[in-house]
Amino acid sequence: MDKEKILKFAMDASLVMLQNGAETNRVEDTMTRILKNYGFVEIEPFVTSTGMFCTVIDQDGKIFSATKRIAKRGINLEKISLINEMSRKLAEKKIDLEEAIKEVERIRALKPYKNIHKMVATAIACAAFSHIFGGNHIDAAVAFLASLTLFGFIILAGRFNISDFVVNIIGGGISSSVVLMLYRLGFGANVDVAIIGSIMPLIPGVSFTNAVRDVFAGDYLSGTSRLLDSVLVAICIATGVGASLGFWFFVG
Repeated sequence: MDKEKILKFAMDASLVMLQNGAETNRVEDTMTRILKNYGFVEIEPFVTSTGMFCTVIDQDGKIFSATKRIAKRGINLEKISLINEMSRKLAEKKIDLEEAIKEVERIRALKPYKNIHKMVATAIACAAFSHIFGGNHIDAAVAFLASLTLFGFIILAGRFNISDFVVNIIGGGISSSVVLMLYRLGFGANVDVAIIGSIMPLIPGVSFTNAVRDVFAGDYLSGTSRLLDSVLVAICIATGVGASLGFWFFVG
């Protein structure tokens, strides 16, 4: 059996997981489980938030290595779940290598939900967060409208490949400005609650959670880099919101 092909398949499957929000420990475990199915004696995966490396030794003592660079990351828990399901089928011999390769390509090519669906779902979630934080129905409605505007900007920024840090700064400013504008028009009683709810699409919750899990699992390099990324995102959001608040208080 082509050992290089097997290693490439394991790397491709793990790449899909890492690009869609899986923690480092899960990616390394999946890669190891896949490669163990094909009789490799030694398996040494090393995964960070920006790259993957793996060296394996087969029963004949031959060494194979592969490297993958992670340029773009997002959150799609469905793809992570599908890769896990595929790896379990592979371990149970329910599918062969060729079928598994096709399944990985199918999962990689899955299209996300339509933007309008994501926009409405995000706005509803933001309105719910405003309620959770103590806002009334008007505050929730304000957060709903502000998050719709914010998500529209995020979609537009994605088409022009604008840096995530710039998106977080401008996005924080846009959402808080919409809330403050509606508040000045007489809508809403709790400005802080509405702003908190409206910026939820920018909050790096999954990234921060994975950073903590990586640190607890002993993956300090990956955990620290994820944690730093989360902190920088939070600073960018705070900068945008703070600038918007400063502007509105200055003019008003």
